[in-house]
Amino acid sequence: MRHLAMTGSLTAISLMVFHLTPSFSDNLHQALKATYSNNPTLNAARAAQRAQNEAVPQALAGRRPTVNATTSIGLQGQRSFQSGGFGSGSFSDDFRTNSSGVTLTQNLFNGFQTKNNVRSAEASVQAGFANLQNIEQTVLQQAVTAYSDVLRDRQIMILQQRNTAFSREQLRAAQAQADVGEGTRTDVALARANLADSLSALAAAKSALRASEATYEQVVGITPGKLSAPSDTSRHLPSSLQDALFRAGKQNPLIKAAQYNVEAGEFNVKVSQGTLLPSVTLNGNYQRSVQAGTLDSNSDTGSVTANVTIPIYQGGARFSSIRQAKETVSQLRIQVDEARRQVDQSVRASWSSLEAARSQTRSARTNVQASKIALNGLVEERKVGEATTLDVLNAQSNLINAQVAFENARRDSIVASYAVLSSIGELTGSKLDVAKNANIIPTEVHYKKVRDKWFGLRTISGD
Repeated sequence: MRHLAMTGSLTAISLMVFHLTPSFSDNLHQALKATYSNNPTLNAARAAQRAQNEAVPQALAGRRPTVNATTSIGLQGQRSFQSGGFGSGSFSDDFRTNSSGVTLTQNLFNGFQTKNNVRSAEASVQAGFANLQNIEQTVLQQAVTAYSDVLRDRQIMILQQRNTAFSREQLRAAQAQADVGEGTRTDVALARANLADSLSALAAAKSALRASEATYEQVVGITPGKLSAPSDTSRHLPSSLQDALFRAGKQNPLIKAAQYNVEAGEFNVKVSQGTLLPSVTLNGNYQRSVQAGTLDSNSDTGSVTANVTIPIYQGGARFSSIRQAKETVSQLRIQVDEARRQVDQSVRASWSSLEAARSQTRSARTNVQASKIALNGLVEERKVGEATTLDVLNAQSNLINAQVAFENARRDSIVASYAVLSSIGELTGSKLDVAKNANIIPTEVHYKKVRDKWFGLRTISGD
């Protein structure tokens, strides 16, 4: 009877141990919102883009006049001497001098360099927006990975904790059987070894969880609370690999950045070519001079001149710079092809990973269900002596391995689904609806504010 009671309790424990019903509250969307606002890598990239935005008003300054004021104050002494005759003697005078003036220079024509500098800067800003979007996708993908890792490692730790509890019960039961002569010392040794393995696996699970939580805090910026399983992203994913490749070719930020870089490079070629054309500037000058002394003297001087400069030969440097700019454009065009291939590979790899992870998840779920049935059956067989302690322990180990494999496969499915979104250019704050109500001024808004500014020292952050 004691033997039947013991095996019955094992059955109850095994059923309790492997039915996981954890309670969660936080979700992935909240984690992505925190990442979007708090991640230092992303915030640093935003600051770099705001600095890049200033290239356009700097280029536009070539269309505007430059005005300078000058002033000088001095003291001058004069001594005059005469010798011989009736007019011999000396004459001296000390006087102060003061001069103030204003100069104005306006570019009228410089071989279209200003216009092309502005267009090059605008294209570079657009390339910067695309690069920032790519960094944003990378950081948000890191957040998804960190979230999924914590979720998985917590589940695995729960499994290992319950596995340890099960192993302790197995050891207690084996010891009790051996004490009454219904079991052997071999069964006790097997149960003790199984408990040692369970404790080792639990320690490893706790270590992995601490590492995952540290990474989560680094990426997201907050300590992970209770996490809920992410919602399915299937409705946001492309319907097929070909659809994914098409969408990636249209909107992936790596390709867009490379294309804008080519555009900027082409305008830089025109800027270099403009150095071979004449330039015309308008110069205005006004100066007032005051001399105070024995004889006060004041004068006002003003002038307006137009200067025309025609380049003839500069040692070949300008021709070399034009050739250099053209070669740079050739390099940038090749980089567009490189970006397309990189994106193509990324889409195919992420799509393949997603399909594999989904298949592994289905297989792992089936394996878990079968392993549970096998364990419960062996526990029942043990009641009537048709199964040994080793059989039960092996079945228990198989179930744990199957459940851990299932958690890994589920994690991989989540990460791979968001990797697909990233590869096609849709893992952004606006697409995921995490940019809304964030305390972040979009860099596009900053660009519009600074583009036509003539004056001002304060940045958008108030510095």
